[in-house]
Amino acid sequence: GAPEVRGSKLLAFRQLQKVHLKYADIVLTGDVGGTNCRLQVHAVADVAKMEANQRPPGDLLFEARFRNQDHPSFRHVLDAFLNEAGCVKGTMWPVAACIAVAGPGCNNA
Repeated sequence: GAPEVRGSKLLAFRQLQKVHLKYADIVLTGDVGGTNCRLQVHAVADVAKMEANQRPPGDLLFEARFRNQDHPSFRHVLDAFLNEAGCVKGTMWPVAACIAVAGPGCNNA
């Protein structure tokens, strides 16, 4: 199914593509749970540094939520997201990713 896009910044994302690509890398982040996948792309300056107790550097460009039951695999979710976000291999492609994945719990841990 189609992704649920909340707060879509797709128009701004497309307008910022050329500007951000000159000064930033594109980074994919996500939270893969048992019911939904939430994915985002960010533009992060190549000189940006992580600081303790601070938000990660960069600008959120696009985000979407997908229901897992609507897709046969995470690869299908990822392909749909990258297509929806306008990421094109070779020009607007994530150079790094950080994905949190839910796993089975044991003793409430």
